[in-house]
Amino acid sequence: MNREDFLEVVRREGLTQWPNLDAQHAAGIDDASRSLSTLRGSVVINHPSVRGLRMDLDASIGPKIFHLLRSGAYEAGDFDLYRSHLVHGERVLDLGGGVGVTAAYCALITGCEVIVVEPNPRLHPLIRRQATVNGVHVRVDTRCAIATNAMDHVPFYLHAELWRSTLVPEPHERYQQIQVETVAVSLLLQDTRPDVLIVDIEGAEQDLFHSAPCHLPKKLFVEIHVPKIGETASADLMERLTGLGYTLTDHRDWMFYFQAAKERL
Repeated sequence: MNREDFLEVVRREGLTQWPNLDAQHAAGIDDASRSLSTLRGSVVINHPSVRGLRMDLDASIGPKIFHLLRSGAYEAGDFDLYRSHLVHGERVLDLGGGVGVTAAYCALITGCEVIVVEPNPRLHPLIRRQATVNGVHVRVDTRCAIATNAMDHVPFYLHAELWRSTLVPEPHERYQQIQVETVAVSLLLQDTRPDVLIVDIEGAEQDLFHSAPCHLPKKLFVEIHVPKIGETASADLMERLTGLGYTLTDHRDWMFYFQAAKERL
């Protein structure tokens, strides 16, 4: 898929703007808010549409994500792509682990330890609990993956809604700024040598692939946050990945699945 074809998909499928989740799911979010207000500790529930996946949830995730998880809407496209393209025995490196349910699911599919690189300290207990409740191995790397090793630490912006914490703050939003230790993505890939790389880092993906790492995984899932970084930066990123030898094979919403050229495998 070339640059223009990619942009056509983005525009045709309405990927240039965020959906209004509050409007679409207002009743469910209100119900989740009431449930969380009376919740003491955490609750373990089965995922409504992903067979075998359990979720250990508490009030820290907030009513919106609690509702989306409970309804099956959270990262639904990601689950579908992993189900379709991951196989047993593959090693997965996940940049941006979120609440940990997708990493746990990847571990269930592959039967291998998943490494999650997540700089948000508020998410680390959640990620570990999802692994425990599903009986899988997930290792949490608390550093922040960046393009180069030029900086030992970078500012990271914590949002009251956990999933909106980011390296790339949005204007008019309120954040708590912290400093987090960094690691160059090339070093991560060289050290871990994964078969699969997952990237969901809330807009910072636009700067991640400016140079070719020594080790490139055969499968790459990248959530391209078009509404945040814009159409031009999104198309530039897709072009860089193509230049590294990847072919865009599949996608669901903003999550795009690339596969390495066979001659490079």
